[in-house]
Amino acid sequence: MDPRVQPLRYGLVISNGSQATIFEVVITIAGVYGSADPMQIEAVMPVCVAKVPPGDWYVEGPHHEGGSAGTSVDAAITFTDGAGLWWQRDAGGTLSRCFERPLDARGVGGPPNWSGIARVS
Repeated sequence: MDPRVQPLRYGLVISNGSQATIFEVVITIAGVYGSADPMQIEAVMPVCVAKVPPGDWYVEGPHHEGGSAGTSVDAAITFTDGAGLWWQRDAGGTLSRCFERPLDARGVGGPPNWSGIARVS
């Protein structure tokens, strides 16, 4: 990597509109590029958060060394609710039940590197 090129840094906002904390949250971030159908996926990077209370929270995304022109970012989220049920919300916003633990569903091997969150004011 060229030492003059700085990795891109970005983040996203997790909005928990429920009245309950969610747990074992895995946000899958994918760089999508091109004009072909189907679009090409550049990178898939999970961000893991141990728990997200109700409200809006900022989490820093993983470091990424850049992208090509026309790259957009899609994100999906998988989590455990307060009742112990597993859920996933895809990049289009559709919420559905997940039938495996969020870390397993998103291929997070080994102990996760839990990211911190900050309340959005």
